[in-house]
Amino acid sequence: LAPRPAPGGEGVTFAGWARMALPLDDFKLFKVGRPRLGELAPSEVRAEAIVSTRGCRADVAAEWSGLRRHDVVFLLSVSGP
Repeated sequence: LAPRPAPGGEGVTFAGWARMALPLDDFKLFKVGRPRLGELAPSEVRAEAIVSTRGCRADVAAEWSGLRRHDVVFLLSVSGP
């Protein structure tokens, strides 16, 4: 993805490319379950992430449309120094 500080120093821009990387249009966190006994990570996290596939290649948009409930996706938050 090649993240770099945005011109002017506010935010981050990406010089690279990753097939399935898209910015979020909206994100709603619904539930964060309490950790199980002896664990630190939440027992469950339920959220809704909305992305726009406008401007994507047809095969990439089809892959995003093919995601189903319980598919695993990774969400990254990148901020500048």
